[in-house]
Amino acid sequence: QNNNNNNKKKNSPIVQGLVYMVDEKTRPDPSDIIVLTVSSISAPDEILAGAKYPVYRARLPFNFQFYTANIIKGKEDLYKKVANEDFMVEASVCPQEAMTLPCPSEERLYEARGISKMIQVPGMVEQTAVVRAPAALPLEKIQ
Repeated sequence: QNNNNNNKKKNSPIVQGLVYMVDEKTRPDPSDIIVLTVSSISAPDEILAGAKYPVYRARLPFNFQFYTANIIKGKEDLYKKVANEDFMVEASVCPQEAMTLPCPSEERLYEARGISKMIQVPGMVEQTAVVRAPAALPLEKIQ
């Protein structure tokens, strides 16, 4: 039983959420790239984890899940320190020709920010008394 709980914890997402369009009439270009990043509230400029993929593969709205494999190399120790904090989760849509990802704010075509909050659940057994709420990321076109 204990070994099964350890396996569940290893395979549990470190953060999850939903990305959706604020305006259903607008859509990013299929050639653009969606970039998702996670940082702690205490150090919002320090990206801990991330993922990217082409817009043509994303069916908006979509759910996402980050696992330990999404933690940026070299940030594992920092992640362990802040794992029980609230996380800032950001989604941005960058043009295909962006030189860096995530692209600078002046190059972003769409963006969204959300919080994945740690919630204390009263009355649960000690090991699972705290859960991480999913982040909601409403993608909005940048004017």
